[in-house]
Amino acid sequence: MSKKQPADDQTTRNSTGSNKLEDSGLKNNPSDADSDPSSNSQKKQENQADTSNHNTQRQATIESLMHKDLLDGDGNYIVVGKFGRTHGLDGKLFVHSYTDPIENLFNYSPLYLGNQTAISFLSHQKHGKNVVCQIEGIAGCDAARRLTNQLIYLHTDQLEKLPDGQYYWHQLAGCSVVSNTGHSFGVVDYLYAGAQFPIMVVKDPESDKKTEHLIPYEPSTVKAVDIDKRQIVVDWLID
Repeated sequence: MSKKQPADDQTTRNSTGSNKLEDSGLKNNPSDADSDPSSNSQKKQENQADTSNHNTQRQATIESLMHKDLLDGDGNYIVVGKFGRTHGLDGKLFVHSYTDPIENLFNYSPLYLGNQTAISFLSHQKHGKNVVCQIEGIAGCDAARRLTNQLIYLHTDQLEKLPDGQYYWHQLAGCSVVSNTGHSFGVVDYLYAGAQFPIMVVKDPESDKKTEHLIPYEPSTVKAVDIDKRQIVVDWLID
């Protein structure tokens, strides 16, 4: 960012180039001599009170918006992480990355808070099994604490295009899952990383029972994926 340029000379000097200000700018208003000092003091206190109330209301509005998640359920954004507790006094935070590998989270910029505020990472480092990060514009523990427990979103336009037959997990979520014999297992609620393969958590929204089917997303099980039709065909035994 370029440094702010000094104001034009005409705003700091008169037309002769002298540092002397015009007389008219130094003369007192005749009405000032007749004004009541106590009245001026009261008006000053009222103005200060109005300013204080305005700042308090503005801060309350900012705090409210900070925790309002406007991106929840927006198909154009996916959750890629979550902020944890603060670390130290200089505005650093622990961050939980949902990317694989976890360092991929820091390859994207900008990312977004749920209130649609864009954020960027200045730095990150491993801290034991966790990661500590510094966010641009966040300096101090109090500012960082406001981000604790907030989700981190990525716009799907920033994702790299995958080869045919490969899909991001968020693309599979919401797809119906049926067997190759026509049995319906339900809908993919979410996926998580298994020991060898991702696991699809499939739930039947029309069933009274809160049954979950855990179906591995691997070649011998998944026979077909049709993203346009939102359907996944699997070779899987019926419970």
